[in-house]
Amino acid sequence: MSDQPPAHPPAPPTTPGPLQSPAPAQSGLEQYNRVAETVGMMPSFRKFDYIFQGSCVVVGALVGAGIGYAYMQGLGAIFGALVGFIVMGVLSGLVLMVLGWVRAFKK
Repeated sequence: MSDQPPAHPPAPPTTPGPLQSPAPAQSGLEQYNRVAETVGMMPSFRKFDYIFQGSCVVVGALVGAGIGYAYMQGLGAIFGALVGFIVMGVLSGLVLMVLGWVRAFKK
C-alpha cells in the first residue's frame, strides 16, 4: 500500500553554519523610537529631536518678531512671532520626519 504518505516527514538535512553572536538587546525606549520612526505619526523621545525643534522654533519666533516689528510696530511683532513660530515648527517637523526615515532605513 504505497498510496499512503509516510507517518513522519523526513527531517531536513543539517549542515553546520557559521556561528553568529546574538544581537544586543535594545532598551524599551530605543524599541519605541524605532517603531515611531518606522510607522510615523508618533512622537519620538530623542533628546536631539527636542533640542533641534525647540531651537528652530525659538529662532523662527525671534526672526518673525523682528520682521513684524520692522513693518508694523507693536502688533506686527506679535503677529510676526506667531507666524515665525508656526512656520519654523512645521519646517523643523518636516526635517525631523525625513531624518526619522533615514534612521529607520539604516537599521
